Amino acid sequence: MKVYKGPDIFVPNAFTPNNDGRNDVLKAIPVGIKVFKYFVIYNRYGEKIFHSTNPSQGWNGNLNGRLQPNGVFVWYAEGEDVNGKLITRKGTVLLLQ
Repeated sequence: MKVYKGPDIFVPNAFTPNNDGRNDVLKAIPVGIKVFKYFVIYNRYGEKIFHSTNPSQGWNGNLNGRLQPNGVFVWYAEGEDVNGKLITRKGTVLLLQ
């Protein structure tokens, strides 16, 4: 269990888009965020492969209809808390088939 001490954006560090119904989609989870600005994912070549301004939308591991290979991807997310303070987070995620 993780306790949040203030506004934050949580993103899991791994997901498995193998259609088993568990961890198939990677989503940013805003906590205490009033305005969710974006969630973006880049591959190891620096190419943007996913972008959303809706926290209920996530990445299913596909790019142009093709499941991406196992590997590490970089993500960035940003939102505003109730006081208008900008919350920016970044990290990596491991895609495992």
